[in-house]
Amino acid sequence: MMKPTCLLVSMIFLISCNKQNIPINPKGLATVNTDAVTNITESSVTCGGTVTSDGREVVTSRGVCYNIQPNPTNQNYFLNQGSGLGHFSLTITGLASNTKYYIRAYVIDSSGISYGAEKSFTTSENPLQTITDYDGNVYHQVTIGIQVWLVENLQTTHYRDGTAISYLADPTLWLNASYGVLAWYNNDINNKNVYGALYNWYAVNDPRGLAPFGWHVATDQEWAILAGNLGGDVNAGGLLKDIGMNYWASPNTGATNSSGFTALPGGYRYNGADANLGYGADFWTSTESGGGYAWSRYLEYSSTIVYHGLNNYPVDEHGGKAVRCVHD
Repeated sequence: MMKPTCLLVSMIFLISCNKQNIPINPKGLATVNTDAVTNITESSVTCGGTVTSDGREVVTSRGVCYNIQPNPTNQNYFLNQGSGLGHFSLTITGLASNTKYYIRAYVIDSSGISYGAEKSFTTSENPLQTITDYDGNVYHQVTIGIQVWLVENLQTTHYRDGTAISYLADPTLWLNASYGVLAWYNNDINNKNVYGALYNWYAVNDPRGLAPFGWHVATDQEWAILAGNLGGDVNAGGLLKDIGMNYWASPNTGATNSSGFTALPGGYRYNGADANLGYGADFWTSTESGGGYAWSRYLEYSSTIVYHGLNNYPVDEHGGKAVRCVHD
């Protein structure tokens, strides 16, 4: 049996040791606090955190993670800022303007990863810069991740060099055209300013260029990056679609337009006939798959999915679809 004097000495020794060491996280993981976000601009913020305990393990990485969805993790956007205990600060750039973000500090040691409390902030509104095409049509732009997209669908009737694009209303002529053509949905010019033009893929692929100077028709890979920046194909559609039912049919599932992309349901042209106005937004990519087929992306009123072609198959280049451009 331990004598009382020995027991007292042992307790004093333990208390003394504990005063000389950083507090221990009961779970063994390091702990971190998330700082308040400061210096908020239209595309950047200052943020950081403080590692308050190392859980008796060496802190190998610390930083912040952020996303436009709650509970960001280091599987989303993240920035690392050194290692070890104490305070750290960093600046995030390349953010979308007028957008709400969620942010958490994180810390990693050999036991795993832990996060600080979640905070949120909204970037400042950017006086939207405008872009003008050959016809004088005006477009706005939005930054999503590191990409800059036009907010509106193309509606130009000329290639970049000023050559006119043929307008074809007749379904038979449209189907037989192996050169660039365009039309307005239901051949109603009132649809031009809202939904833009429907182009066949030959217009998209014409070497004279369909997009304004400094821009290009988005590739299939660029659409994949866009969806990836917004949580992947399964969820990104909701973040891309315009909200409400002014244009989209009910229920417009999951629509938040938190990306600022403002996709509208301009329908498509198939076998020379127009369909799905109000129910779907169909976009060409500039990526051909061969044999008269190319890749497209499709958003639907009853889903949050960004569909890749038709059931993951490319589509006939004679179809009519909208076009979105991304900055060079």
